Amino acid sequence: MEQTKIIELTRAMIDIESITGNESEFVHFLETYLQHRGWTTHLQQVAPQRPNLYATKPSLTNPEQRPRIIINSHTDTVPPFIESSVRDGCIYGRGACDTKGIIAGQLLALERLEEEGFDMADVALLYVVGEEVSHDGMIAANKLEINPEFLIVGEPTYVCVLLV
Repeated sequence: MEQTKIIELTRAMIDIESITGNESEFVHFLETYLQHRGWTTHLQQVAPQRPNLYATKPSLTNPEQRPRIIINSHTDTVPPFIESSVRDGCIYGRGACDTKGIIAGQLLALERLEEEGFDMADVALLYVVGEEVSHDGMIAANKLEINPEFLIVGEPTYVCVLLV
């Protein structure tokens, strides 16, 4: 069941072309997905048709609570667009590991934590445009002044954990 969910969500994401400069459709997919699961979403326009997505869940006990943890990744991919496929138990396609598969994993992990009673008001999501070229999405996101205690970045570059 869990394996089917991650494959289906990852493939749905991969099949939305989001080469740098054309991230809007994928961001709106994420926005709709999150809103249907009770997240409050905010789009930050970085450039025309290029929004960052910031999402939170309100605290049930403290309406002033700010997120302590930001889960982050980027919504753009490098060219060319390659649609999804599954072969020998592996998902292929542009963004499968950088970073649509990561985003799918983040979202499903958070859904699982919520099912187990984790206070989702401690977590926010920040998905930014333009990582593959200029980082203009993250530069713009700094203006949101979120300032979490922890930032978890889903990015496979160098495949290592960095503590700052």
